[in-house]
Amino acid sequence: MGRRSFKQTLTIRVNDEEELKKLIETLTKRLSSIDMYVVSRQNWVKIRFYGDLDEVRYAVRECKRIYKEIVASKIPDKYGFYKFSIPSLLSDAQLKVAIPVKLLGLLLEVRGYETRIENILLITKAPYEVVVRTAEELSKAYYESLKVPLTPTARRALTLYGIVNQKPLKEALRELIGRKILVKKGGVYHLTRNINEVLEEIV
Repeated sequence: MGRRSFKQTLTIRVNDEEELKKLIETLTKRLSSIDMYVVSRQNWVKIRFYGDLDEVRYAVRECKRIYKEIVASKIPDKYGFYKFSIPSLLSDAQLKVAIPVKLLGLLLEVRGYETRIENILLITKAPYEVVVRTAEELSKAYYESLKVPLTPTARRALTLYGIVNQKPLKEALRELIGRKILVKKGGVYHLTRNINEVLEEIV
């Protein structure tokens, strides 16, 4: 006996074309294994999910959550904070290599945007465009740093120092060696002290 097929339709009112596009793109990425049919008209989008009961229920819950994420990333709360889903954010950004999200948060803080990380959310006063641009900048610097043999913590420190002080990689490396923050052991650069102390000092 085959599986029983279910369907459920969800209707969502979107605020603009950009929101609609983002919703459909995200649904396609995150729910690629679930059959769905999407129809949009003016400010409304109708999404019909097909599958077994558990699949359909999951898809409806996830769709509602995705839409809430999209709205929260566009409109700040009463305290001025935007809420970004970290997986969605990193998917949207054009990253050359993966980046440490905590370092992204710290860089936003250094640039004057109050930021914190809660589970899979980046909560910040920086708007979406700024966060994506900063993530891409950090990823580019991280990619450049791969030319230098560094421990993971040393790479974070060097990358952040270079970006904050607008220094090319080699110059940033020389300065951190000169300040006795980096030392070479066994062909690899290491921090001379705890990463948290170093980050406080260099920013």
